[in-house]
Formats: sequence, structure tokens, C-alpha cells
Amino acid sequence: VNRSMSLSATAVASTCNTAPPTLLFKWTILDAQMLPLLLDASVQVNVNSISIPPFTLLAGRTYFANLSVTDKNAVCILPEQCTLPTYAPSQCCAVGSDLVSFETGHSFPLAKIVGGERKASAQTELQLDGSRSFHPDYPGAQQPTLQYKWTCKDTPPSNFGTSSKGGCFGIGGIEFGSRTGKNMVIPPGSMRASTMVNGPYVPVVYDFSLNVSDTISWNIATVRVHPTSESVPLVSVMINDVKRVYPPNLRISLISMVKPAAAPMDTLTYEWKTVIGDVDLTKNQYLLSLNSRGKGLVIKPHVLTSGQQYTVRLSVMENGKAGFDQITFIMDNPPSGGVFELSPTTGISLDTRFKLSAVNWQVDQETLPMSYTFEYLRQGSSIFRLVQGASESSVVNAMLPPGFSGDSNEWALQLRISNLVGSETLAKTCNLIAGDCMVKVMPKAYASTEAMMTDLTARSSVIEQLILAGDPNGAINYAILLLSAMNSAQVGTRRRSLLA
Repeated sequence: VNRSMSLSATAVASTCNTAPPTLLFKWTILDAQMLPLLLDASVQVNVNSISIPPFTLLAGRTYFANLSVTDKNAVCILPEQCTLPTYAPSQCCAVGSDLVSFETGHSFPLAKIVGGERKASAQTELQLDGSRSFHPDYPGAQQPTLQYKWTCKDTPPSNFGTSSKGGCFGIGGIEFGSRTGKNMVIPPGSMRASTMVNGPYVPVVYDFSLNVSDTISWNIATVRVHPTSESVPLVSVMINDVKRVYPPNLRISLISMVKPAAAPMDTLTYEWKTVIGDVDLTKNQYLLSLNSRGKGLVIKPHVLTSGQQYTVRLSVMENGKAGFDQITFIMDNPPSGGVFELSPTTGISLDTRFKLSAVNWQVDQETLPMSYTFEYLRQGSSIFRLVQGASESSVVNAMLPPGFSGDSNEWALQLRISNLVGSETLAKTCNLIAGDCMVKVMPKAYASTEAMMTDLTARSSVIEQLILAGDPNGAINYAILLLSAMNSAQVGTRRRSLLA
């Protein structure tokens, strides 16, 4: 329910009607009691494919999708107007319909602890923040009540043994690290920086775990703390936009919160570095931030490797002593494995429908659904126009305006494939042929200006049909197509250029 869902249908008009059909679609989404849902105003219900936005449906429920189809050109009264006793049942249009049922799944909550593995002073209060935990099946303002349980594990363990409550024992046998609630406070002097093991002293590490439950399922996050007897600043690092995985085509911004032990803030020094990963983030060439020695770090798009895990650490120096925090995140795998297909590769504006297809593109299951954007532009230009805006429809049949005569009437076509988290792949080649995907669109030829205006006037009714079908963007694109065709039309022996 935290992703959009698409339903598509096909329909064929009755063979009894000889006129070209204009099929009218109407979707209704029903709950388990067969009561219609009130959908957002942005949802187009009068199209053959409906897209239901995230969080419209509830998790773990049964729903029904009903589709009714009528023929606008049929000699009968459409269902919306055909009411008794004004009209007899025999006067009403026949309605084709289909009903399907489906069930929504249930996700587990996501436990999140601000920051990651860190070094902190054992004599300073440590606050662990789990308030960013959330349930992905609910939008921010409608989050359900979640249960929080903190536990602690120390290595090597304390001489006081294991707590029955899941906590750790500090100096003097005082228990800490076990409680309920979003946040947990570790009192000063609770953690041991080191302990004696068979003679020598060894460092002690603490693993604090947060279990978040919705009574149906649960999820655990863990953070490791290295206590020190030195006075070091308390550092916390986070990524503002919390995701399971991060798109490699977008920048990543890391921010920090720092509390010095005693020194003024302006005396602290900062150093970011890669702990795990194949990119050295100390190098400015990979950064949008000024350098790697500030409070924040902004990584350029297309720098980090798809599918790789990275751990980035911020060390903060105070009077020669360093505290640190680090964060681990995973880069997403963008859409791959597919092809961009175009047919035909030449045609005439207003006469030829070009079929643009995104075929066999794949993403990881948790980043579905995919959306497809088809664009055209002049070769070598960065300014593109839309054939189809971002949509879950992987095939579009569209007419194109004539190409510029100086470009041999050719357009370059490209396809953008993106997934739920925003990872994007740009396909510029098509039909498995190297080089830009090129289509040649010639201007339509007319015998006279009168013939051109008669044809364009007749075609303008398509704009009304697109509006009735709930496709205002399609109507705008078709109007632009008519204007472009009129501007470039071949009338008699010369090419018009009314709008140049």
C-alpha cells in the first residue's frame, strides 16, 4: 500500500455498431463491503489504465476493482443520463463490465537509530534516538502506535552477568540500556571503557538494539558504541532522507550534530572519510560540498557504485582528542536489462503512429513499481519535449511533430526508466542499434491551404475526446502537435512556416 498500483484493461466495441467507436471507461474501487472508495481528485478514473496512489488503500484488506465501458457513438442514452422513468431500460446503452478482487499486503515497521557506530566519552551522557522509526504502510501524519524495546549487550561482559531485562551492568552493578520508548539515555559513568581479561586491559564495546513492533511484525536496528575514558566530543551523523536504498543518480547529503566535551564549537575540526566502499570521499572531485572537512558532506550524483554498501565516518577533534560517528547505507541498483524499441523509424506527421516500447526492464522487488518517460529532442540538444510523462505504462503509441528541415526532419528519442526510490536509467539507443535513437518525421503534404484547414479542423475533435477520457495532458500535447503540423505543413510545392 506504500506504492502506487496500476490496473489496465482492454475493451472492444460491439460489432453491431458500424461507426468508429469511442469507448468510455469508468473505474470504481470498492472495499470488502462493496462500498466505493473516495479517491483523490488526481486519480483519473475515465481511462483504460488507472493508477492508485500510495496510501490510498489499507494494509491487509480485500478490495474490488470494477470497470464499466460504454460506446460514446452508440445510438442510446449513456448510463449517467439514462434514469427511469425519463427513459425506458431499452433506451439505455449496454454496458460492458468486469470485476476483479485483490488483497493488499502488510509491511513490517522499520527500526531506525539516528547515527551509527560511534566513539563517545564514558563520562558523558549518551542519548540514543529511535524517533525516526516508522511504519512504511502509513504516511507521516497517520503513523500507527508502535512498540519500542531497547536492549544492551557488552563485550567482554560485565562480572555481574546477564540482565533478565536485556540490559547491561555498569560500575557497581547498576543496570542500564534496557527500557521502552523511542529514545534511551545512558547516564554518565555507566559504560566501562576497558576491563581486565586474563591480566591485560581490553576495550569494551556496547551494542544497543532497538526492537520496533506493530504487534503483527517487528524489526531491529543496532548501534555499536566504543566508550573512552577521554573527554571527546559527542558526534551524531545522519542522512536526512531515510531510505532502504539510495539512488546513485541523485546526490546524498550527510549532516551532523556535535556536542563538544568542553571546548567552544568554533575550535572543533571535522574530517569525513570512507570506512567501507570503493570511493575515497576525502577527494573533492567526488563532492558538491566545499571539501571533506566541514560539518556536512554532500556527495555528487553518479559517484557511488550501484548495489554497493558504504560506511562513512565523521571524526571531530577537540583538544587533540577525537570522537566519531559513522553511518552505513546501501546504493540501489537502477533499472537494467531492458531495451528501448521504436517502430517505425520513419513516418509522416499526423499520419503515422509511432510505437515506443520499454521492454524487459528489471529492478529489485522492493523498489517496484517502475515508471517510464518517453522524450524527443533535437540531436545534440539537452532540451527535450515529452511524448509521455512519467507513467507505469511501458508502451505508448503517439504521433510526432515534423522534425526540423535543417535536421533532415529527424528527432532523437530517449527513454527514462525510474523506480520507487528514484533510481533512473536513461536509454538513448533503440532497436539494439548503436548511436542515438533517431526517428524521421516528414511534414504532412496538402494540395491547398483549404485542404489543410479542413483536415486540421476535423482532427481537433480528438482534443475533446482526450478531455472526456480524462487525459488533459494528452489533449495539450495533441493541440501542440496540430500547431506544429500547421506550421511545417507542405502546401502545394512549398513548406509553410507560419510560426517561425
